[in-house]
Amino acid sequence: MAVLGLPWIGQALTTDEERVVQGYVLAVGRGVYRSAVEAAEPCRRDLAGLGIVQRSWEPRTIMALRGLLVKRLHSAGITWSSSDWTADEMTVARRYARAVVEGRLPDAWTAAIKCHSALARPSAKAKGLSAAQAGPEPRCRRSLFAIASRIRQEARKAGWPSFFRPWRPEEKAIRDRYVAELVEGRFRTAKLAAAACTKELARLHHRRRKSPAYVGTLPRSYIAVLQELNHRALDLGLPRYGDKWRLQEQRLLERYARGVPSGKYGSWLEAARACHGEMARLHKEILNNSSIPVRRLPERKLVEVHKHIIIVAHKLGLDGPRRILWTEAENKICDSWVRWYEEHKRVRRYKPGEQAVLGVQEELERMGVDRTQGACREHFFKRRKRLVEERVPGVRGHSR
Repeated sequence: MAVLGLPWIGQALTTDEERVVQGYVLAVGRGVYRSAVEAAEPCRRDLAGLGIVQRSWEPRTIMALRGLLVKRLHSAGITWSSSDWTADEMTVARRYARAVVEGRLPDAWTAAIKCHSALARPSAKAKGLSAAQAGPEPRCRRSLFAIASRIRQEARKAGWPSFFRPWRPEEKAIRDRYVAELVEGRFRTAKLAAAACTKELARLHHRRRKSPAYVGTLPRSYIAVLQELNHRALDLGLPRYGDKWRLQEQRLLERYARGVPSGKYGSWLEAARACHGEMARLHKEILNNSSIPVRRLPERKLVEVHKHIIIVAHKLGLDGPRRILWTEAENKICDSWVRWYEEHKRVRRYKPGEQAVLGVQEELERMGVDRTQGACREHFFKRRKRLVEERVPGVRGHSR
């Protein structure tokens, strides 16, 4: 943090920053955000916009804002569903959970809104106090998301189904159409079919949102649609593919893995990129083959191909590219930039650590040595640590 010029968590906020942070604390309390983790990113964007206007903003990290929001939320008495609920709160929550199970309320979110108001009411009537004696009405210390989560938990204990909701005839027609298209091979994966089906179901829900059958309900989620499409497609005979690799894919992995020791590719990642492109062309040829009645192919990712190329290379006993050690001339350049960094590390706003790493990389390029920025950064700080241990004059062991 010192090198990057970032402030510490305890740095004081300005008046305008306090106003922005307090607004997000209230937003979490109203249920706009589920927790401090979800509210931290938009809060940071608003603080950045405020600093651009005032020309005096210092960057704040996400972790610093999360800690600050959590501290303010606890000070305001706002907690989440995992916090301990009192006996009085549980009594109110169970009452609304029973209303959901019995059908008097359409869903847990509607019950949470009513329960939120009930939890915010003072207990003056129960104590026999007047409104004047009871003082101002307290605010509910639970967020809407926390109350809804608790109501769902209690409703499920009382026998409310956790995830099942019967599909209506018009929804079944849309679902079955996408299942048939998935089996016929019009969609490459179930995820692509589920995404398109979810959008069409959302449009259907929007058109019929005022009808009695749709009032108080939410559109089908992507996960629910994906699970339904997978189950229906498997029932129709669509085979599972999981992580099984076809024979053609295995041959491609072996061919490109052998290209690294031979010098055709400089690294496993370079070979994986070439193999990934070739595999995409192979999948396209297989999908265009009309002789296959049921077609389903996995969507291979570059990370997955990279991982399996290394696995195949180890099975075949192939050696990858060796790490090139730093020469004495390169170490001298790195040491000179370590000393430069020690002289300028206190000026954090200019990020001296990053400038030193870039300086090492540029001087190595002028020498004709190709080193990545990540490699230069790793060796720079390792070299600095070694100079500190050797007690070289001018190099101290402080933070980066």
